[in-house]
Amino acid sequence: MGNDTEPLPLEEGLGDLNRPLDILWSNFASVTGRNEERVRILFTSPQHGAGTTTIACATALGLARNMNEKVALVETNLYTPAMSTYLGLPPAPGLTDCLDGKVETAEAIRNSQVDGLYVLSGGSPRTPRPGELISKKAGAIFAAAVEDRRYVLIDAPPVVDHPEANIQLEFADYVVLVIQARMTKSGVARRAMRMIHRSGTPVLGVIVNRFQSDLPFGIGAGEWN
Repeated sequence: MGNDTEPLPLEEGLGDLNRPLDILWSNFASVTGRNEERVRILFTSPQHGAGTTTIACATALGLARNMNEKVALVETNLYTPAMSTYLGLPPAPGLTDCLDGKVETAEAIRNSQVDGLYVLSGGSPRTPRPGELISKKAGAIFAAAVEDRRYVLIDAPPVVDHPEANIQLEFADYVVLVIQARMTKSGVARRAMRMIHRSGTPVLGVIVNRFQSDLPFGIGAGEWN
């Protein structure tokens, strides 16, 4: 499914999340990965609609603005791509265009409206193809997208809605699970956490989006059994 919505100005696209940007990025600033040169953090959710793209974009923006480090933001959720809308960028070219050989990777990696933030969005809307994100071609695209970037944030598909997304977990140093208050059922959240644990990738935390408090989300380590 595609997203034909016109891109919004950056601050408008993120809406209420502009207010707590500092809280988001500061929770990830000191994290280190298996590779000393970079840390790869994958954001996912149990099901569609939890706000994973919003959280990933807000975190990336905060890191780029405050850490004086290069940040790569990669959208691998090709089912409902929305990153370009949030960041005020054209939807294409992006990842699908690279996979289809329409453009070179360098053409699809774009500077955002924030210095230091480099974006590889989902690209031209189309139906995802089985196995394409673990192909050698995809590996070369990802390598180019993260080169010389200290932080690599991946906006991945929901792990319960799309179990094949579990394969992507192996490429990350950490996973952040995004759930939506009053929407994500506890049983579904537990199932997602079990799937993540089976991958062996450490869970960095759980973000409860739209939590009823002074902020539009809550963040904390998750212990879901």
